[in-house]
Amino acid sequence: MSGRIMLLRFSVSNHLSIKDTQELSFIKSSLKGPEDGLLSTPSLPKEKVLPAAIIYGPNASGKSNLLDALMFMRRAVLSSQRQWAPDTGISQQPFLLNAASLTKPSRFEMDFDIDGVRYNYGFACTSSEFVEEWLYSAPVGHQRMIFERSGPSPDQVKFGASYTGQKQAIAQLMRPNSLFLSAAFQNNHQMAKSVVSAFQKIRGRNSLTTAPAALGRLMHNSELDGRIIPFLTEIGTGITTHQRVVNARSDEEIRTMRGMMEAIWSESDVKPTEDERKSFLEELGKDVKIEFGHKSEDGGHKFFEASRESAGTRRLIPLLQEVMRALDQGNVCVIDEIDASLHTQICDAIIALFTNPASNPNGAQIIATTHDTNLLNASNLRRDELWLVEKTPGGASELYSLADVKTRDTENFERGYLHGRYGAVPYAGSAADLIKSL
Repeated sequence: MSGRIMLLRFSVSNHLSIKDTQELSFIKSSLKGPEDGLLSTPSLPKEKVLPAAIIYGPNASGKSNLLDALMFMRRAVLSSQRQWAPDTGISQQPFLLNAASLTKPSRFEMDFDIDGVRYNYGFACTSSEFVEEWLYSAPVGHQRMIFERSGPSPDQVKFGASYTGQKQAIAQLMRPNSLFLSAAFQNNHQMAKSVVSAFQKIRGRNSLTTAPAALGRLMHNSELDGRIIPFLTEIGTGITTHQRVVNARSDEEIRTMRGMMEAIWSESDVKPTEDERKSFLEELGKDVKIEFGHKSEDGGHKFFEASRESAGTRRLIPLLQEVMRALDQGNVCVIDEIDASLHTQICDAIIALFTNPASNPNGAQIIATTHDTNLLNASNLRRDELWLVEKTPGGASELYSLADVKTRDTENFERGYLHGRYGAVPYAGSAADLIKSL
C-alpha cells in the first residue's frame, strides 16, 4: 500500500436525495481560523488541506446520503470486479423525485493526493453498467490522462501516454458492471494498486452500534488499542482496565450462526473470498466477550460484562478503535452521527485528535455528521470545516460550507445556526409556535 493519502475533494450527483452535483472540499479557504492542524502536500504548494469536515443539517436532509455516496464509490472500486456477479447489474440509487433523474447516470468523482502526486478519478453508472470512468494525474502540476472509458465495453477504454503495463488484456477482463480500475487492481497492476490504496484508506464506522455482542466481535481478531482505556478513564467512565474472555459455543449455536451468515452472504453484493469465509466460520466456535474493570472500594478491580456499561461507552469503544487506526495509518475516518449517545466534550475531543498536529502526525482526516450544535463554536474547528445540508422545495439535498455564508469572525455560530440564520435547520421558530400550529 502507498504511503500518505489526502482527500482533496469529493462530488456526487443523482444519488438518493442528491440530485444536482454536490461537492465536499478539503481545500482551505481564505478565511481566518486555526492553522496548526492544516495539512500540506507538494502537489498543492500554494494551498493547505483541511483535516476535518463536520456536516450539519435536519433529520432526513441528506447528510447520511452524502456519506453513503462516498462509501458506494469505495465499494465499487474495491469490489466491482471481484465480488459483483456479472448478471446483477449495479445497485444504483438515483434521485426519485424527478422523472428525468430516473434514467440518468449517477456520477461520483474524487480528487486525492498520494505521496505528493494529485489524482482525479471518477465514474458514472446506470443500474446496469458503467458508462464513464476516468483517471488523471498531475505529478508536475499539469494534469495528464492515464485512461478514459466512454462506455461498458473493452474497446471504449483509451489510454494516455503515462499509462504503463497491461492495457487491452485488462480491458477484456472488465465487465459492463465492473470498473476498469477494479479489474486492474485485481490483476496486480502497479498503477491501480497505488490508486486503490486511497480508497482502502477511507474507512466508515456505523455510529449506532451499541450492542454488547458487537464488542465481542471486535475482540475476535484484534486487541483493544492501548490508548482506549486511558481515554475512557480520563473522561470519567470509571473504566480502568479490561479483559478478554473466550468460551466455546455449543454445536447448536454454531449451526444457527453459520446458517445466518450464509444467508447474509448469499444476499450481499460484497461476498467474502473462500479464505475469508473459512476463517470466519472457524471463529464461530469461539464466544468472545470483553469485560471492563472498575476500581472497587478495597482498591482492587471488579469486572463487568459489556452489557452493564452504558450505550455511549459501548459505542465509543469501536469508534475509538477506528479513530486510533486512522491516526496511525493516515486514514480518512467516516463517522455518521458522531454525537449519538456521546457527550459533546467527547465528540470535541475526538475531532481534536485530527485537528491537532501532535496527535495527527500522519495527516489523517475525519468526515462526520452531527446534530451537536455545541461543536459549531469549537475552538479547534474552522468555518470551512463546518458544512450544512438542507433540502430544496423539490426534495433535493444541497451542501454548502459555513465559509460560503456571510458571517463575522466574532459571531456565535451555534446561536446563528439555531436561529436559522444559515439555513439547514428543520424549524427556526420556538417550540410554543410549533405547538400552536398543530
